[in-house]
Amino acid sequence: MHHTKQTRNPIKNTLLTWLDEARPIQSQSTNDEVIHQLRVCMKRQQAALALHRHDLSVHSQKTKKLQKNCRELANALAQSRDTAVMLALLTQLNQITPSVSFKSLTQHLNPTKSSPCNWEQINKKWNAIKKGIHHLTWPEQTTLENTHQLLRKTYPKLKRQSLKAIESSKPETLHTCRKQIKQWCYQRELIHKQGQKDQQFKQLGHYLGAIHDIDMLRMYFLPQNNIQISDRIWLEQTTQQLRQKYLKQCQSLLQKKQTV
Repeated sequence: MHHTKQTRNPIKNTLLTWLDEARPIQSQSTNDEVIHQLRVCMKRQQAALALHRHDLSVHSQKTKKLQKNCRELANALAQSRDTAVMLALLTQLNQITPSVSFKSLTQHLNPTKSSPCNWEQINKKWNAIKKGIHHLTWPEQTTLENTHQLLRKTYPKLKRQSLKAIESSKPETLHTCRKQIKQWCYQRELIHKQGQKDQQFKQLGHYLGAIHDIDMLRMYFLPQNNIQISDRIWLEQTTQQLRQKYLKQCQSLLQKKQTV
């Protein structure tokens, strides 16, 4: 009876549902979207655990181990995902301003050169995470309403931080801001509600994600000595133009007033 009562906790149920929906299937291991959704699931788990860390303080060691497993699983899939994202961005840039050396540049990002995922280890980690969620005892005060109240308190501060980050336009500051926004959006998904601020921050997260992808592409290519000068100039110009476009969209979006 004790186990049945705990599995009825709405937050715990949501974590288990997210996990089951993203169960790793080795036959789909070459599908970039499958890898992406599994990584998103791990980010969601970490966001939920971070939001309710005080409620779960009695299980601090179990919670830390669960967060560690989620982080390690996400990291195990990172290289494959990052390669696919940079290749897609390079293709987008070439569509905006064609490059005569596009094919040679894509060879540097051949996904087959990435380290393959160890799906046996990934499934093992996934099972450990599910077991860890089941073993957590959630207090009665951990409700959807309690979750909503926690998020209402964090919204104004996050919006102020976002404005400062965009004004600075520094890659590391924007990346930190993006992670905070993504975490807040994942936490909002726990209460199954969608409002104006959700759409605002999701769109903002999308823009900041695009900026991060651009910065990652620049960091990957520009330091390389075997890139031709013409390709380097093309990358500098196209990425900078697209980056400025997204920064302006971020500023415009945050100027709009949203209801909480």
